[in-house]
Amino acid sequence: MKHPRIALIHATPLAIDPIVAAFGRLWPEARTTNLLDDSLSADLAAEGRLTGQMIERFITLARYVHGSGADAILLIVACLSRSQLTDLQGFAWDLGLDVLVEVHDADEAATAIRADANLIGVNNRNLKDFTISLQTTYDLLHGIMGNNRVIVSESGISTRADCQRLEAAGVDAVLVGEALITDPDPAARLAALRGKLVTRI
Repeated sequence: MKHPRIALIHATPLAIDPIVAAFGRLWPEARTTNLLDDSLSADLAAEGRLTGQMIERFITLARYVHGSGADAILLIVACLSRSQLTDLQGFAWDLGLDVLVEVHDADEAATAIRADANLIGVNNRNLKDFTISLQTTYDLLHGIMGNNRVIVSESGISTRADCQRLEAAGVDAVLVGEALITDPDPAARLAALRGKLVTRI
């Protein structure tokens, strides 16, 4: 069986070790590839926005990622203008990559729709105060469903009941992180989230 390959593009070296450690603990079968351009974070801080030259650097890294065998890429609307989102998404599609477009509020959701995103993730974590509410998904769901879009609810999912309620509302998939990382038995927690009976020894 082919092991999944996860390619991670980093703009700061501080992100690498904790992410690799989390993969090692929760998904040891995955093969991670870490690409670092640590000048990106400094350049972004100096410019205050993503410039065309920075976008080109991301594209170069994404092209390398595709060549290494990656299947998908994550684009966060909060970090991009509509034109940047459209350009990067189109570039990724041309390479044959799936694109998960992450949104946090109604304005970002509208941007994703206008960019013709077909795989939309709703992050339930407020990036301003880091509070989490699944209501974010429910509030945005009506506006992003349809046209064969795949909807992913991200963050704040901790129980099987959460998964069932989201599925009943029309969500296609969930992305779970903290609930697994903080559980002493993440494999059992994952099985419980997926609806399997688990016997803890």
